[in-house]
Amino acid sequence: MLRDTIDAMPAPRRTLAAAWLVASALTLAWACPAGADPATRKRRAAALFVEGTRLAAEKRWADAIDRFRRSDREVPYASNDCNIATVYSLMGRPAQAQLYLGRCIERHGGVIPLGERPQVEATWREVDQMLTAGEFAPVAIVVDPLSAQVRVSSFAAEDTFTAGRTIWLPFGSHEILVSSTGRIAERRTITIRDRRARREVFALAEARPIAGPTAPTRRGPLPYVLLGGGAAALAAGALFTALALDARDDARDAPDLPAHDDAVDRMKRYNLAFDAAYAVGAVSIGAGLYLFLRPGGRAGPAERLSVGAGPGALTVRWQTAW
Repeated sequence: MLRDTIDAMPAPRRTLAAAWLVASALTLAWACPAGADPATRKRRAAALFVEGTRLAAEKRWADAIDRFRRSDREVPYASNDCNIATVYSLMGRPAQAQLYLGRCIERHGGVIPLGERPQVEATWREVDQMLTAGEFAPVAIVVDPLSAQVRVSSFAAEDTFTAGRTIWLPFGSHEILVSSTGRIAERRTITIRDRRARREVFALAEARPIAGPTAPTRRGPLPYVLLGGGAAALAAGALFTALALDARDDARDAPDLPAHDDAVDRMKRYNLAFDAAYAVGAVSIGAGLYLFLRPGGRAGPAERLSVGAGPGALTVRWQTAW
């Protein structure tokens, strides 16, 4: 059946195409990767392959290539690329045929099976003759990283390849898109005007995450409370200072000893009060300025400053919960 469908193809490519397509069909009988229901996948791959040969005989090139690609997805095998190369050659598109011949050789590990080698070599010569005689030029694509995918606008969307490959492009303008995971894609348009060989180098920069907008600075009420409380404490300290000075003057002008002793006691109490007030005010203002001016300026309600004053002692407690 396969040979009957190939008979409709134009000579001299008939023998070449038949040999490849028959070899690929036989391969589908055993070359199936591990996976769920391999027998079903082999049947689907074989059916798609047979349909591809029929479509190629009918010169329905795009449909034939589609079936060979789908067959390869079911049962990956290097000869599928050779089949696609054959169809591209029959279509008179040697640039794509050369691409798939190279992929076929690579997938075979660089060693073509003996049964396919004469046909591969013959087709390669035929494609090479079309490329060198026509308006084509070789373009070496060099990419970093080597795993990057390369897409050419004049090729089909599925005709992608990795870097480190020389392709042939017809005269005219072509857009080359190189992309890789974690890298910034690069798009470049080149124009082929003569058969001169050229080299295109793509060095993809690493993609860096774009920083989002900075969150607005948020300050809680604590810095303002501390600054206000500190100012009030300093004012109270100034008041106690004035009262202590008045008590000192009263002690100096006291008419008798009891009045003198009473004025001295008041002066001592006011001295202790203004010392505590100044200390509380200084600590409160210092803490408030720190919270207000520190990097980020964030002071949430979980931050607490407690100051206690007692006879002969000053207690300061600052608690921060993040």
